[in-house]
Amino acid sequence: MREIAFRGWHRNRQRMFSVTSIDFSKKEISGAMDGQAEEVFPWDACELMQYTGLRDMKDRPIFEGDIVDDTHGRIGIQQSTRVVRWNEEEVGFGLYDTKNRQIWWKPHLFEVIGNLYENRSLLAKSR
Repeated sequence: MREIAFRGWHRNRQRMFSVTSIDFSKKEISGAMDGQAEEVFPWDACELMQYTGLRDMKDRPIFEGDIVDDTHGRIGIQQSTRVVRWNEEEVGFGLYDTKNRQIWWKPHLFEVIGNLYENRSLLAKSR
């Protein structure tokens, strides 16, 4: 069975948290920030990101909103960052460049170097 997992970004606190449960009827998300005690967050205060089911070259889980470096093993090439996003038309996760063009990807050759919420500046450095 496919692993289903989420992480969340708390908009007001500007912090990422691990999601432990989602209550659709109460519109609440439970989770913990930085190893702290579990809390319940209002649905509209958070941005959820789903686990893609894929892992990067260092065996780290890849989530929607992650920024990856795709220059592994290419000597002399400057860092090229891409963003993982959900593609409604193809009903799946895709990898996009800074011009919002979808790129074909091999997750085992990429490295997660950040995410859209905590490391947006990484996208400005991309070529």
